[in-house]
Amino acid sequence: MIEYIFFNATLRDAFVEYARSLGITCILQNDAMGLVVEIPENISEELTDAIEAIYDNLQEKQSQLLTKEQGGLKQLAGFHFNLPPVGNRAWFLCKSISQIA
Repeated sequence: MIEYIFFNATLRDAFVEYARSLGITCILQNDAMGLVVEIPENISEELTDAIEAIYDNLQEKQSQLLTKEQGGLKQLAGFHFNLPPVGNRAWFLCKSISQIA
């Protein structure tokens, strides 16, 4: 099975509707990472190309939705640590945060 993941049910449903219109069987699952659609691996190259094209298009729409709804914040990640002052600045030798406190 080939797996495709979505983060929006409407986009997932559009993918499934298109795949089924081409005669492709779809298995839907909810995964911890998102909404998964599985299709058989033994489809023709033409069907594979069509499915890949629609998936790419829907992923672009997903990206646009994310930017619109979240301001793109989910695309960024960062960490900020405020370390307590240590007289000799030996905190960089510590192997765990619990040794600093």
